[in-house]
This record gives sequence, structure tokens and C-alpha cells, in this order.
Amino acid sequence: MELYVGANNLFDKEPPRIISGVSGSDTGTETEAGTYDPIGQTIYIGFRSKF
Repeated sequence: MELYVGANNLFDKEPPRIISGVSGSDTGTETEAGTYDPIGQTIYIGFRSKF
């Protein structure tokens, strides 16, 4: 049996803003979604067992 608990972005750190209109930035985005999680803080718990 296994019980697990975890958290992503525990302290809810906001990503740095990207200035729009600069060459290399995507239109309509204010953060780099490939690097930072757009959801923010998440906490999870789970249980796993094998028979």
C-alpha cells in the first residue's frame, strides 16, 4: 500500500510578466505558459494498492 501527498507551487509564486509588443513574444500572452503552470497552486493526495 502507498499513500502520497504533494503540492505544486506551494507558495503560489506568480510568473514574471512578459511585455507584449516585444519581438519574440506571443500575441495575447502575458506569461510563458511552457515554463509556468497557468493554474497556480495545487495540492493533491492519493492512495495506491496492489493485490
